[in-house]
Amino acid sequence: MSYLINHFKGTYRLKAPIDLRTNEFPRDEKGNYADNDIYIDCKGGNQIYHYGGKELVAYIPSIGRAKNIIKKLKEMGKKDIVLKILESDEEMLIHFHVKDIELMAKLCKARTSGASISPFSVKNLKKTDKPKLNKYEVPTEHKEQYDKMIALLKEWVAKQGLRLDKAYEKFYKDFGKSVKIDLISESNKINYKVQYL
Repeated sequence: MSYLINHFKGTYRLKAPIDLRTNEFPRDEKGNYADNDIYIDCKGGNQIYHYGGKELVAYIPSIGRAKNIIKKLKEMGKKDIVLKILESDEEMLIHFHVKDIELMAKLCKARTSGASISPFSVKNLKKTDKPKLNKYEVPTEHKEQYDKMIALLKEWVAKQGLRLDKAYEKFYKDFGKSVKIDLISESNKINYKVQYL
């Protein structure tokens, strides 16, 4: 089990990286969720993750923001909590001891909303642009075929003497008898009209 899950679930919002090709969480060779890359989610793209032992790393994707954090630590007289700094052209990694998590979480603006949510929750997945089923439209190349099929279905229903409204009416009467309530008159009392197809 991940160090961050064991020690900080319920305190900070934990997330797992997402495979952007499949919009799923990575898995290990046995098919279980890979929990070795769990991180504490922070505002501005900042992340805090476990480096090893009692060492954590604050990943800050902006050099300017990272330098401001270091400046604040100096002003507070807490510069010594930084174990080491790795800097590139655009980002910075600040290594620190786990005992200083509260201060670094505050400076990195760690999220606490959703702290009890599992890092592997679907709430952490990106929303997809898949069309909703109730908004489906028949493609124009199939529209004629669809219209013919519906016409044939209506013709068959009429030949069989079937009516959907009668089926619903029978259901309401039969169900009403079993629960000893006249559903149609009860629904009319509360200004809810039972509508038949």
